[in-house]
Amino acid sequence: MSQNTTDSATADHSLTTNQSLAVRRIASGDSIADTARLTGVHRSTVHRWLNEPEFMAELNVARSELQQHADAQLLNLIGKAISQVAAAIEGGDTSAAIAVLKGMGLLPGERTPIGLIDAERISAHQQAQSARNRWEDEVAGLGI
Repeated sequence: MSQNTTDSATADHSLTTNQSLAVRRIASGDSIADTARLTGVHRSTVHRWLNEPEFMAELNVARSELQQHADAQLLNLIGKAISQVAAAIEGGDTSAAIAVLKGMGLLPGERTPIGLIDAERISAHQQAQSARNRWEDEVAGLGI
């Protein structure tokens, strides 16, 4: 398969029509091989696209939109899920009880850290992270 050189960029962004299709397919879970076949390009072309900033950004947008959609659907099921878990726990299902405790971060060693609570320390941490990012960008620019 060869790359379609007549594939024009779409009006919404700098991706070609084939790249936009590839974004949708990859975000939906298709393999690189299937995506290449469906877009009429070689797998190496899809791999190259995956390293292009514009393609990466569009893929992240598509993944984010799919995740938001899935989250919205799951939110609609929370009431039913809570009722099922409560019934399981009330019926003596200890694995359900442990899963709930783990999920809530209430078992020793399972709690997710909340993070800094002092605004000055948070600001200092952000500044340090920003300085580190600038340094990494400079090093990357040197080709080291």
